[in-house]
Amino acid sequence: MKQLVLKKPLIYFPKMGIKLKTTANQMQKREASERKHTHQSFIFHLLFLCTILFCACSSGKPDYDFKDSKDAISAYSDYLKCMKDLPQCSTKELEDCINNWHELSDTVYKYIRNDPYYTAHTDLKTEFFLLTDSVRAEILRLACSEPKTMKDVALLKMHTSPYRDNKELATVQKEAESFFAGLDKLPPYKSGTPADLLRQYSNFLEVAKSQEICDKQQLLKFLEIEDRHFRTFLSHISDYSNMGLSSITKNTEIICSQIFRSASNGQLESDYTMVYMSMRTDRRLLQNAAVCNDMLKAKKVKEGMKVNAFLWMVIQPYLSMDSFSITMMTEKQSKQYMFIAENYTQLIDNLAAVGLVDKETARQLPMQITRLYISSL
Repeated sequence: MKQLVLKKPLIYFPKMGIKLKTTANQMQKREASERKHTHQSFIFHLLFLCTILFCACSSGKPDYDFKDSKDAISAYSDYLKCMKDLPQCSTKELEDCINNWHELSDTVYKYIRNDPYYTAHTDLKTEFFLLTDSVRAEILRLACSEPKTMKDVALLKMHTSPYRDNKELATVQKEAESFFAGLDKLPPYKSGTPADLLRQYSNFLEVAKSQEICDKQQLLKFLEIEDRHFRTFLSHISDYSNMGLSSITKNTEIICSQIFRSASNGQLESDYTMVYMSMRTDRRLLQNAAVCNDMLKAKKVKEGMKVNAFLWMVIQPYLSMDSFSITMMTEKQSKQYMFIAENYTQLIDNLAAVGLVDKETARQLPMQITRLYISSL
């Protein structure tokens, strides 16, 4: 069997146009320099100080009492100094650092924007954004101070989404949960060969593309039928490795763009559209990942290139789901999200044992995803 080798030091995420360069030696040197002269008690002490001074506690938001813009910038600068003093941190501590940073930076930014000096001169604005870049760099350094698993990625994204405590969309979200749960009662299509079923999926999208979705009922009907076609596709996914899927992918993208354009034009309610489309994305990504994960675990996929494709689909929820989509997951989906992440390391070990992946490189993917996520904050 051909072994799948993800080249070191270059890790490439296909279709994303993203290349991340890193070397094992550089990472090891950084980790060693950050750890060699520290003690665990010192870490907790510094984190405690950061929490007391700058973070939002679980019972409510901190009350920042800035005297003026200079004082606000000074508080932000102090937070940066605190981050620089931290030699390393756990995933839980990293979550706290990110959430505290979001809270402080948002508060400082809102404060200085009300200062007439902010619009009259660029100094204040420049200093704020320079500090923001520096804090992000420090958080990125801390993220790299300890190895990461896919479970760490899942926890970090779930616990640092700025929408995690948002209750404004609760009513729409509950309605959408009920709608998508109802789709599970509709079985996948059965009539025809896998090729016939794929053709039916493609034909459905061609028709949907020509009939732009402009109201709620049209949107719900599209989501219902598309979901059945997609679940039908997943039930035969191993049969489609040699079949062209470009038209399905392209038309799906076009239809989604049309839906969001209708929302922008006021034909569809924007909040409603965002919730339903985000939950659609969650559902598709997690269904796809679960099917591919199960097939890899059951050793039903044995060719190197096919293993690569299936593994790519397993990691998609952790790479592609944005902060809003993360908070739109149902309780069941959140558990599934964590379950797949927790089993990633064992999956890689099993695939490596039979020569289908390079274990060391595949285990680096969670760190690369973490770096991408923090760089986007």
